[in-house]
Amino acid sequence: NLLHLLRLDMNEAALFALLYSTYFLSYISRKNIIFIAPHLLQFGFTKSDLGASQSSFTACYLISKLSSNLICNWASPRLVLSIGITTVGFINILAGVLEAPQYMWALWGLNGLCSGACWPPIGNLIVSHFPQHKRGRIWSLISSSMNAGSTVSPPLTHFLVYHTSWNLSFTIIGFVDVIIGVVLFAALPRDKGTNNCTETSSSTSDKVSPWKWDMLVNKFMFAICFSFMILTFSLIAISTWGQMLFIEKLDTDTLTAGFIVSLFEIGGFCGATASGFFADFVT
Repeated sequence: NLLHLLRLDMNEAALFALLYSTYFLSYISRKNIIFIAPHLLQFGFTKSDLGASQSSFTACYLISKLSSNLICNWASPRLVLSIGITTVGFINILAGVLEAPQYMWALWGLNGLCSGACWPPIGNLIVSHFPQHKRGRIWSLISSSMNAGSTVSPPLTHFLVYHTSWNLSFTIIGFVDVIIGVVLFAALPRDKGTNNCTETSSSTSDKVSPWKWDMLVNKFMFAICFSFMILTFSLIAISTWGQMLFIEKLDTDTLTAGFIVSLFEIGGFCGATASGFFADFVT
């Protein structure tokens, strides 16, 4: 079974399920505006409004992810993660209630700030609660939740829009985020950040530094960051504007266009999962 394949005990499996479902929902809550976009254009929104919302999200997400990484070295990952996903939920609820293009860029900027606070505590909890020989597969599987969320988001948002409205589609997803945030606050371990964790070697036990300043001048780290930045350009272009391209230039219906974009994420899911098992194998 899955637990045997991943070699997890029950506590590790429960933590894995919580972290996976949280980041899965986090991605749906940031991608939903992309797949609701064709419907928003019929209610007074323009492409400039949608572009400003995505730019606002990306800029705020960058700031949040950097700052949250530092905060999680000192604060409780449980607190940071539960507050982050709960706030994302309230922002989605507000997006459905306000219905105004002039507010969307500000709301989605706030969404970026709160969404950026989700991954750093997840990484912190992986390092703190999973042994090193399991981290590769756990890290890759939880990372694949972003691809799973992006894959599910097109059919889910279209289903909600067609059976309710675009307003309620934001609101329903927001309520689910709030519920998972409460569950996280109640169920996650109550330990602190990684600066309170220790790594024991054969002869010494040293406290992990909350911030490695030498990483700022590490050429290898800069090479990884630059490569990922180039990759992200393509990723954002396809996932954000791919659906609109198929609809407007190739005369594809909304559901089919969303499905085509989902295929890109399915490939990402397979690649991310395989890479983690391979990393554990070679180490």
